[in-house]
Amino acid sequence: MWSETNADQRVAMNHQNETQNPQISMEDATQCLWVGYTDDFQDNLYEHVFENVLTAEEKEKNKRYRHIRDQRLHLMARWMCRTILSNYEPDVHPAEWEFQPNIHGKPEIIGPGTVQKPLHFNISHTEGVVVMAISKSGRVGVDVERFDRKMDLLGLSKRYFAEIETEALKKCPETIQNELFYRIWTLKEAYVKAIGKGLAHALDSFWFSPIDLEIGQPELYLQTNSGEAKMSDQWKAHVMRIGHLNPWIVSVVNEMTDFREERKNRYRIMRFTGVFQPSKGKTAFE
Repeated sequence: MWSETNADQRVAMNHQNETQNPQISMEDATQCLWVGYTDDFQDNLYEHVFENVLTAEEKEKNKRYRHIRDQRLHLMARWMCRTILSNYEPDVHPAEWEFQPNIHGKPEIIGPGTVQKPLHFNISHTEGVVVMAISKSGRVGVDVERFDRKMDLLGLSKRYFAEIETEALKKCPETIQNELFYRIWTLKEAYVKAIGKGLAHALDSFWFSPIDLEIGQPELYLQTNSGEAKMSDQWKAHVMRIGHLNPWIVSVVNEMTDFREERKNRYRIMRFTGVFQPSKGKTAFE
């Protein structure tokens, strides 16, 4: 159940399954996870994105980041978001997309008016990587974290996790405690981002089960007013590790509004390496 060998095999498998730069039609966009690694991006891309793609508000936000690393992650996230959406809607230039945050800060598409078909997305980034989940079957949330960071895991779990999750963390071998913690954490983050409430939603009021590193699609359980647990079939979760021998864990939580799509409920992992070519004035997919 807690085999470290199996964990290494998962890393290799997920990395090999990253499809590089496919051309995707809207019909194929049911569920996709796009992954962009900072090492894949050329330096001149960041300048282009800042000058030609960002809105005035996005530029001001980018300037507020104190470290170049964070500025570049922000630029990469905005470029991925706009470019990937335009890959699904080829008639829309990346700079033409319009977004508006909800009351909890989650951005949603509000334009241009030529976009007719529903398309839900969510973005997360951490050192070295940006991920973007795309769905047309309902709301979606994604979170990515490095799980090699050392923190007071049990202390944080007692503060934020449901009791069943804290107990599972206590009982697991110390060698995989970090990975299990971030599995639980990213699932929670992805869910509250999907419902659009963020950390305003109580993190100890739900959990995903089984709490097992070998299970890639755990079920969501919600705590009722009576204190009982109720399984929800409205949401489907996916957990995976990405990057070749790198410690990133990603969770995606997707709303299933069309249950005919449930039989296809697996995320395609796409590797984003779009490079801007000034001579052509467009994004080139190598």
